[in-house]
Amino acid sequence: MLIPDNCTTAVNHSKSDWYTTTLNTTYHEMAEHYNVAIVPARVRKPKDESAVEGFVGKIYTWITAALRNEQFFSLSELNTAIREKLDAYNARNFQRKECSRPSIFLGEEKPLLALLPATPFELTEWKQAAVQFNYHITVDKIYYSVPYQYIKDKVDVHPLYTQAWQLA
Repeated sequence: MLIPDNCTTAVNHSKSDWYTTTLNTTYHEMAEHYNVAIVPARVRKPKDESAVEGFVGKIYTWITAALRNEQFFSLSELNTAIREKLDAYNARNFQRKECSRPSIFLGEEKPLLALLPATPFELTEWKQAAVQFNYHITVDKIYYSVPYQYIKDKVDVHPLYTQAWQLA
């Protein structure tokens, strides 16, 4: 499960309300392709993301404090030093547990990981078309028939899969 910000690239704000969010079509297709659930954080609910943001802040402070007196002459040197400090931070045991982040990942999370799909996700473009009185829509100068119930409605059309249209 992924919990991104409630940003415009992920959420269709015109179709969402205060309590439920509606993902953008392309974002939803990507989630289905990779077989993950995407639940954007709620608007004005900082506790939805607080654990991650707090953890990022701790790591940022820990690494910058450790490297504040060092001087680097290339980006690769800096990245190498950051990676070393990050690995050292992750290797430390938790305060109240006798384990570290890598040991929890290897013991609990790694066995549950699934393989990625054989083909990578490809971005596609959705178009909008109005259903005409003759039960057809026009996509790229080609006519496609639509059930008569949708006359005068606007539908979202996927040009690669002309059977894949949704009521807008």
